[in-house]
Amino acid sequence: MTEQEQAKLDKLTTLAIKNGVPSHLAGGLARYYLTGIMPGGFLTAVLSNDLRGAINNGDVEAVASLRNIIVFLNNNLPNICWGEPSKVANWNALATRMGVMECAKMQEGC
Repeated sequence: MTEQEQAKLDKLTTLAIKNGVPSHLAGGLARYYLTGIMPGGFLTAVLSNDLRGAINNGDVEAVASLRNIIVFLNNNLPNICWGEPSKVANWNALATRMGVMECAKMQEGC
């Protein structure tokens, strides 16, 4: 990862934390968005709009922060990359293929 790509990752991670996303989850959200790397079970369930999966896979802090995570997603990530399982799968494939900078450029147009 280049310094510029790392800076984008760090910026999004910091923004997530400032918006109430637990620090142990913020990096996973940023990596998913910028690179397509799938996060753990809790975040994958949240991104897929699977409440039961999120509750079953989340730790106490993650579950307690569910509202903050959804507000962060709603305000900061385009809806093409989250909200239902097919969007998550498609974003994973697209972001993995395109890479960090191309996905960031695509996001700026949303």
